[in-house]
Amino acid sequence: MKSKLLLLTLSASILSFNTIADDGVIRAKVGLSTNSFDSLWSGGDLTADYQAVNLGVSYITSSMYYADLGLKKNLNGNWEAETPWETMDEDYDRTDYTLTFGKVLSNGIQLFAGYQNSTAIMDVPDSYPVPDEKIKIAGFFAGVGKSFNFENSSLNINFAFGQMDGELTDGRGFKHDSGDGSGHSFGATYTYFLSGSSTISAEFKQQSYSYTYPDDAPLTGGDDKVSILGVNYNRTF
Repeated sequence: MKSKLLLLTLSASILSFNTIADDGVIRAKVGLSTNSFDSLWSGGDLTADYQAVNLGVSYITSSMYYADLGLKKNLNGNWEAETPWETMDEDYDRTDYTLTFGKVLSNGIQLFAGYQNSTAIMDVPDSYPVPDEKIKIAGFFAGVGKSFNFENSSLNINFAFGQMDGELTDGRGFKHDSGDGSGHSFGATYTYFLSGSSTISAEFKQQSYSYTYPDDAPLTGGDDKVSILGVNYNRTF
């Protein structure tokens, strides 16, 4: 059976600037987010909750082309799962890298595409004589967004499709490739302008994806969902 992965991804929103220098501007971002993640491990379904720090840097040209590099790293986290023997409650560690290229049109519409690479490590109980489990996700996405400007704020809504590949390393150390899959995502960001060069933004992201592993994997598959709510401070230079 061919393995598949369905993943929802989304792009970081780009702010609207009144004036951009001929050589462009640089935007730095720092923030915090709370994340809820329903996923899989070799024993079945799991639920992970964690807080993460969000870091990013963007370069925006005077013609409104942009490149954005983002990093999200968990500060703490745990995952839970029910087994026939016990309720699991162990540490969960996740790192996400995203590289996005795009163009903001004069009517506030964004076109973007990029690459995502994510790694999650699930600790297993000390009573299990096996290594920790790991899920790696990597692939490409493309989408469209629309900004609505108000007097001192703006709202951005975006939607994207992705082509991803997932790999589960189970507690025995065996790797199971889910193969390529396709999916979509939704995001919304509300931005308040503190000054001409600094803003604060609140963002919501909803992602959902599913795995189907080969017949020799310890599980067959399941649906995954990700919900992210964050607050970021943005500064342009």
